[in-house]
Amino acid sequence: MSRHTVVTRLEGGLGHQLFQYAAGRRLALARGVPLLVDRSPVDGGPRPYALGAFGISGQAAPPDERSQFEAQTLTQRITRRMRGRRLVKERSPRFDPAVLELSGDVYLDGQWQSEQYFAAVANTIRGDLTWKTVPESWSADLRARIESGNAVSVHVRRGDRVSDPRLAGLLGACPVAYYRRAWRLIRERVRDPLFIVIADDPAWARGQLTFLDPVKFVSDPGHRPDHDDLWLMTRCRHHVIANSAFSWWGAWLSDAADKVVVAPDRWFADPAYDGRDIVPPAWARVAVNPVAI
Repeated sequence: MSRHTVVTRLEGGLGHQLFQYAAGRRLALARGVPLLVDRSPVDGGPRPYALGAFGISGQAAPPDERSQFEAQTLTQRITRRMRGRRLVKERSPRFDPAVLELSGDVYLDGQWQSEQYFAAVANTIRGDLTWKTVPESWSADLRARIESGNAVSVHVRRGDRVSDPRLAGLLGACPVAYYRRAWRLIRERVRDPLFIVIADDPAWARGQLTFLDPVKFVSDPGHRPDHDDLWLMTRCRHHVIANSAFSWWGAWLSDAADKVVVAPDRWFADPAYDGRDIVPPAWARVAVNPVAI
């Protein structure tokens, strides 16, 4: 590996991979060095590499790239320190400004879920995250309805957030009360909204979000690539996101200048995790019952 390189580790689903890419891209740009993307944690896994739909910058790192930054013995630690190679693991969900000042060869291992890691190069990130081709999953009629009015994407993220006890305790799922409060806020700020619901639990969404009107449910989990749903979110003018990196990016990548974005004021069900830096200040925060999330 050549000197002065930033490597970013990918893990998780599409939303998390986008955060990891954006943080690595910003650091590489600031340093004027190449970006390598370590795909080895996701290649062949249940949540595979998901950035292929975009025109991203950054070459794939060799499968064993992380080993170049890990030191098992004293000699290895000394050698890596002399060569300026640093394995940087995220310490908490809070924004860490020290990450933006890293020098030498850097391997980023974390979630990096804050716009502050890449706000300085936001236009570049938006350019990188342009779809190579327009998804074909959506009818011309639906696209026209969304793009001609005040469409509001509403994201419901449940799935393993409620079925897996570990994830339920850490993250949880936004309750009906959150969506009702968000709906009221949207009705106050947006004229003639059309709610577009994208959910990984369509039955729950249809049964619980009955107050949304007019509404279009487009949920069809497992039958479309995730980046198609993300694209549809970005075409909406306004957004009600879940505590989800996926819908975070759906709202952030929307280019509507007057967009209203509603987000939960708590990102984690576990109070030990502080997610205050995840939601950008310009977005509206809606209170969520800490017990119900």
